[in-house]
Amino acid sequence: AACPWPIGLAGPAALALGIRRAGRMGIRVRNPAVLQSLRRPDVVVLNKTGVLTEGTPRLVETRTFSDAGEDDVRGVALAVARRSGHPYAAGLARASAGEVPGPVESLETRPGLGAAARLAGRDVLVGNLAWLADHG
Repeated sequence: AACPWPIGLAGPAALALGIRRAGRMGIRVRNPAVLQSLRRPDVVVLNKTGVLTEGTPRLVETRTFSDAGEDDVRGVALAVARRSGHPYAAGLARASAGEVPGPVESLETRPGLGAAARLAGRDVLVGNLAWLADHG
């Protein structure tokens, strides 16, 4: 007798294993479907800056748009990133003094843009420059 269900189970298990192994090698897989189509590439073309990372994010620059100091801004960013589970949270933790201004009371992530949060009684935005500029 033949039973097809193990085939349906093997595919997702192999995909999960591939993503886990890539993670151990410092490769972040954003779309698991890519692993299915990527058997033995001859050429890899990247058309966007910032796509490749070393697997250990690090803070390169801090910009403040208020009277808050850099340490305060890093603390807010660290608190929001930790709560969101963003991969850059580890890089922020290494760069900050570890001072977090209080608990994150609410969080709304905007994929590709950033996160809006309520932190210690105030509303904060953490994200890319264009999104922050759109919100003044």
